[in-house]
Amino acid sequence: MRGEYENLRLLLLDDEQQRLDGIDRRLDALPETLAESIESANRTGGASRLARALSESTTESLEVAVRRRPEAVVHAVFPVIGPAIRRALVEALRHMAHDLDQALADTLSLKVLRWRFEAWRTGVPYAQVVLRQRLHYRVEHLFLIQHQSGLLLDHLSAPGVPDIDADAVAGMLTAIAQFVHDSVRAEGAAQLGSASVGEYRLLVSDGPEARLAALVRGVPPSALATRMDELSEELQARHGKRLAAPPDTAGGLLEPNLLADLHQAQPVEGERAKPRLRWVMLALLAAALGVMSYRLWLGWQWSQQVHAVRADLMRWPGFVLLEASSSRRGELRIDGLYDPAGGDPGARWNPGTKPSGQAMHIDWSLRPYLSLEPALVARRAARVLAVDSTLINGPDAAGVLQLTGTVPFAEWYRLRHGSQMIPGVTRVDLSKLDYRGSPEISSLVARIEAARIGFDTAVAPDATAETTLQSLLGDVERLQAQAANAGISVQLHAFGLTDEPGGSLVNRDLRMRRAEWLAQRLTPVLRPPARIAVDLDTLSALEFHGITRAALIRVDLQPTGSATP
Repeated sequence: MRGEYENLRLLLLDDEQQRLDGIDRRLDALPETLAESIESANRTGGASRLARALSESTTESLEVAVRRRPEAVVHAVFPVIGPAIRRALVEALRHMAHDLDQALADTLSLKVLRWRFEAWRTGVPYAQVVLRQRLHYRVEHLFLIQHQSGLLLDHLSAPGVPDIDADAVAGMLTAIAQFVHDSVRAEGAAQLGSASVGEYRLLVSDGPEARLAALVRGVPPSALATRMDELSEELQARHGKRLAAPPDTAGGLLEPNLLADLHQAQPVEGERAKPRLRWVMLALLAAALGVMSYRLWLGWQWSQQVHAVRADLMRWPGFVLLEASSSRRGELRIDGLYDPAGGDPGARWNPGTKPSGQAMHIDWSLRPYLSLEPALVARRAARVLAVDSTLINGPDAAGVLQLTGTVPFAEWYRLRHGSQMIPGVTRVDLSKLDYRGSPEISSLVARIEAARIGFDTAVAPDATAETTLQSLLGDVERLQAQAANAGISVQLHAFGLTDEPGGSLVNRDLRMRRAEWLAQRLTPVLRPPARIAVDLDTLSALEFHGITRAALIRVDLQPTGSATP
């Protein structure tokens, strides 16, 4: 059976098996065939199509590689990036040193003095004047030279400059660059960056296919070399391999606006006429007069500053100026008295600050005292009473300080039951100070304290007692709800009253039993922190109620969380 099965499998699947074996062989040979296909595309002119087909995939692959293995990518490009960074740093430091050397060379010259006078006259910063005056140059010729052959690809000249043999200049630059490359042994490829040719400055920027050279008259800034490199990169990106084409087919590579981009139409430093001696003398005289006027103006400004400080201190609350003296401009001594409630005036002007104009240093000699100015008394009272200053009115001529407004109950209670000694205040009037929810709570308290539960005999209520008791229970519940919202703890005191007949011991026992009866009826409706207590000191604690048999309630309101007396 096994042999028959193998024969049947060969008959049915032999073609498919051969096709799969062929696919496996082609997959094994894929690296070799893929390389041959790419080489064939390069030879037959299909490289551009292949590059376009692989550009997106190559870019995405590089992005994935940078995200996943950044260190490997850095190690791979390090041999290229390292020399480029070092070259950029060397060029930047060289340009900075050149500019610094030029600035130091002209530090004490008449030209620098003239620039400083111009900066003072126009109000322009001195650095900007120097930069504007030194950047006098003109790009007269621009050459584009083929890198390998040394042939001139294109040439631009500024209007009005003498003609020049551009081909000869191209050959000369190529020979010099080749000499530098062959003779100077430096790390990487040695290139000619700049040179001085008589009254001209030669700037060279080398690209992969072409060399861009500029012949500049005057003193060009260091940024011009950077602009040359950028322009060379733009030409390489724009024209590409056309720069390697023979000169007869590569003309018109430099557009006229490129020269205008590099050219600055200002007179060259050496072409300006020197000022005459009389103008120099007039300038020196004007400078002397300016210095004198400036010093007089500084003195006047200082006197105005001192006057402004004196006027401000005279308006300072609680401050008494004794003396203000100045030994020299910029320094001031102040002697005076100050009330701490008005604040320290020395904190207004820290050393070196400018209240107006020049910098001012003030030497303070201050002694504290208590001022009775109403504004300071009110400010001091607000701090002592720990209340908002908007609640305070006065004090008036009699020294009465009035508090008006609405505050939380805890603060109202503290002010009612506390006492503070405030300098300049004879009495604190709290009659117009109220707490939040006061009208409703005061009305309920009045109704509760006005209720009387009458008794016919010892502890037997009369006919109206039940109605009065139900109304009292409702008022107590409403009072607890209002008090909870206002942060108030309700304390109830139950009292019993008796008529005159009977002995003192009998009446005391009746008062206690009637008070306890009322307390028991009110206890079920009380919610913490509300409490009720039975008070036996009826005669001393209550006003005279006549001859009556009754029980009543007195209400004591306290801030929530305070200790019960």
